[in-house]
Amino acid sequence: MKTTCKLVMLLLLTAMTISISSGCSGAAGVQGSAGIDVSGAEVDSSGHLVLTLSNGETIDAGNVIGPQGPVGPTSSYASSFDSIVTQVEPKIVRIDVTVS
Repeated sequence: MKTTCKLVMLLLLTAMTISISSGCSGAAGVQGSAGIDVSGAEVDSSGHLVLTLSNGETIDAGNVIGPQGPVGPTSSYASSFDSIVTQVEPKIVRIDVTVS
């Protein structure tokens, strides 16, 4: 009895889904006005995320900097990094960095 009931409910839900998804099409609506975009974001000196909107308004989203985490273990690779720099550095011609 329970299996039959579940099957009937599944068939009803399937039929409802099919009839809902194949509804009538209407005429296209009027184009809405342009929305407001986020045009910039930065973390200020207080640690707050400040969003700049395309209309010039700003939103202070609050503090986004958490507490300092614990100091991690010292790597055994740290001392060998200096020796790699002296091998790679003469081969570097130019590095361009863009920060925005």
